[in-house]
Amino acid sequence: MENQKNSEIELEKKENKEPVTLDQLLSELKTYSDKNEIAKAASKIYRLKKKFDELEGKDAMAAELLQEFETAYAKLVENLEWVLWANHKAKQKILDELQEIVEKEEGQVLYERFNQLKEQWKNVGPVPQKESKKMLELYRELNKVIHEKCQPFFEEREKDKEKNYESKVAVCEKIEALREPENWKEASEIVITMQKSWDSLGMVPKEKSQELWTRFRKACDDFFLKRNVFYKEYSEQKKKNLEQKVAFCEQAEALAESRDWAETSQKLKDLQKQWNEMGPVPKGKNKNLYKRFRAACDIFFNAQKEYFAEMETSLEGNFEQKVKLCEELETLGDMESDAKFKRIRELQKLWKEIGPAPRKKEKEIWKRFRKTIDEFFKEREGNYHERQQQLEENIPVKEELCRQAEELADSSDWKETSLKLQDLQKQWKASGPVPRNREKELWNRFRSACDTFFGRLKEKNQAVSDSLNENLEEKKALCFQAEIISGVEVSPEESEERGKWQLMKLKENFWFKVVDEGAGFGEKADLIKDLQRQWKTIGPVPREAGDKLWKRFQRACQYFFDKSRK
Repeated sequence: MENQKNSEIELEKKENKEPVTLDQLLSELKTYSDKNEIAKAASKIYRLKKKFDELEGKDAMAAELLQEFETAYAKLVENLEWVLWANHKAKQKILDELQEIVEKEEGQVLYERFNQLKEQWKNVGPVPQKESKKMLELYRELNKVIHEKCQPFFEEREKDKEKNYESKVAVCEKIEALREPENWKEASEIVITMQKSWDSLGMVPKEKSQELWTRFRKACDDFFLKRNVFYKEYSEQKKKNLEQKVAFCEQAEALAESRDWAETSQKLKDLQKQWNEMGPVPKGKNKNLYKRFRAACDIFFNAQKEYFAEMETSLEGNFEQKVKLCEELETLGDMESDAKFKRIRELQKLWKEIGPAPRKKEKEIWKRFRKTIDEFFKEREGNYHERQQQLEENIPVKEELCRQAEELADSSDWKETSLKLQDLQKQWKASGPVPRNREKELWNRFRSACDTFFGRLKEKNQAVSDSLNENLEEKKALCFQAEIISGVEVSPEESEERGKWQLMKLKENFWFKVVDEGAGFGEKADLIKDLQRQWKTIGPVPREAGDKLWKRFQRACQYFFDKSRK
């Protein structure tokens, strides 16, 4: 084939420069030896024969070369006719099978068999010219009939694709929801199962396929990326936990021989708590590490136990100290209330620091200590009534604030009323508390009045915002149409934005102004002017977008009229 192409190129170069020789014609003719390609080269073979017939001075040429060309040409023509005949038979068989399946088959079977035969048709070469048109017309007619007959199948298949799409969207959502699973192993098994079952969920609408696949792939990639990060961090964390637990062992060993029972006991308990809260360590390290930590703790606590067993007799001293605390507590009767309260708290703290008394006396001494404290707090509660009276006096103040707020709730003087309500809120905070049984009721009443006004204000502001956004979308549509009609060059970002709009509007069956390229200036100008008139009828848009969009629209319109003047 490469030699054939080179020969053709060489011959075409020389046709307009110098006469073609018999050797050149014979050389190119020999390149068409492949029966599978000969039908495609029919016109070139006939052209070579014409060139041969037009050769001058044949009488002076070698008879062997002339005969060799004639023989080679006759052979090629014979092969060509055979190939065209074979192609005709093959295509006729395909047409017969197409007619047969039209009569016998339905739905999916018909469609799949048609696709097979259509592929066969494409692979069959040309047929004799007198049969070509008739066979092609019949093929196209059968193609049309089959598509019409398959229409119910196509519609049902599209419904199935939509269901498949919903199922696959649900799969994507489920994987996307696995951002921080409690159990990564179980979550991984779920994702892998979904990956394996993805294809079995079936096809989806073609226009949604790539987007959905990209979403699914991204969801899976994000999940496994986070999983890898988690396990990497988890492994690093176990190493850090190991280092920390070794440090706990060293701290416990340093405290094992301490005889500061209270402080050391608390420190070791804190270490034990931190140990239990600490996460796992690398596999195979935990058992021996825990033995080491436990041994150090046991040394101290065993020694502490022995010490307190020997110190049982010293508990009597603790009892004496607690008696002294009770006696001091009982002498505080005439002290000022706040100072007395402070000293009682100090004595309670000292009580806790003394340690236990003998078991038989502990309950009795505690009862004495507790009795004096309870009497103090009972007396302190007597002052409650004075405070309650003040709370009652605050009720009418807050009721008046509620009344004023309720009068303002339905006002439409937005700015002035906002300031008034803000001032009422400040007065509310400064007015002091009320009895607990009225507090919630009054607060709800006041807040309801404020919420009513500010809720109406929010709705009003939202309505204005919605109207501006609607105007923005309408003006965008006019701008895009003006750009399409005028043909003005836009930036890649603007082109992408306009393309998305066009695609969305086509899906919504939205009609927008376009004209054929052959349309005259007058027709296009009328459309541009109509867009300009519509622009003026549309209200304002958000301030941050208005100026840019207006300049873009003006640029498209101006470009159109400037171009027409050239």
